[in-house]
Amino acid sequence: MQRYRVTVPAGVGPGQSFLVSVNGQKMRVTCPAGIYTGMQLDIQAPAPAAASPQRHGPPGGPPHHGGPPHHGGPPHHGGPPPPMPPPPPQPVAGGNAPTAAAQALAHQCQASRDAEAKLRQGYPADAMLIFTAMDRDASNSVTADELQYGLSQGKMDFSLKTCRLLINLYDTSLDGSVDRTEFEGLWGYLQQWRECFEGHDSNKSGLIDHNELKAAIKQVGYSFSDAFFKRLFDVYGTEKAGGIGFDMFVALFCELHKLTEAFKKKDTNYSGNATFQYEEFLEAAYSIHT
Repeated sequence: MQRYRVTVPAGVGPGQSFLVSVNGQKMRVTCPAGIYTGMQLDIQAPAPAAASPQRHGPPGGPPHHGGPPHHGGPPHHGGPPPPMPPPPPQPVAGGNAPTAAAQALAHQCQASRDAEAKLRQGYPADAMLIFTAMDRDASNSVTADELQYGLSQGKMDFSLKTCRLLINLYDTSLDGSVDRTEFEGLWGYLQQWRECFEGHDSNKSGLIDHNELKAAIKQVGYSFSDAFFKRLFDVYGTEKAGGIGFDMFVALFCELHKLTEAFKKKDTNYSGNATFQYEEFLEAAYSIHT
């Protein structure tokens, strides 16, 4: 068996199946939990069979003898090489495969290009213009990959994890993306956190220290012990950076919000105490990803 990487097509989400073509044969793949349109997943399929010696026509290159595998596929042992699988499935042969975001960059629609041009020219950066610029495939939705790339163009370098947390907060249809209305809420939410972050970044270093983080969390309305404040700083900050950047600041509050909402479902009288069964506890912990 050979491992291949495929991209989930538009309109497909967890539990749904789609067809891919591997070595000229059709295969039905079921999308697992947590995988959405534009994301990649690995599948197992039979390796290409060696071509017959009677094969005529160009073999796609000279036979490969020793050394690394030919074109990233399995080594060839004499005779013409086996045919390469057609796209979109790509054999995984070490290294990093192109991300869904990188693949999307090659297919930017005209409306997205026009919106990007307007933003570069200094047009007001309202949510709808930004949404159009980020909606690179004209699907009328923005995925985590598109959000990450779009934010990077505005000098906000966010991890894909943080972008997924933001999408999950506003993705009411649970399809791994946000539509125009949902994006407007997401964008407003992000701007509020940027104002909060910049308001507590006293030396304008792009990082907030332990005391600044503590003040920001208290301002929002959370009350924790000093030990837990330190724990949050240790989890989301980095010793090398000496503080918490905007990316992890947003991730912290996204996860804190999701976990608090999960706790409140069990703390029905708002006493600050709740009883969980083991599986309920795990469900609450993993709620930050959905």
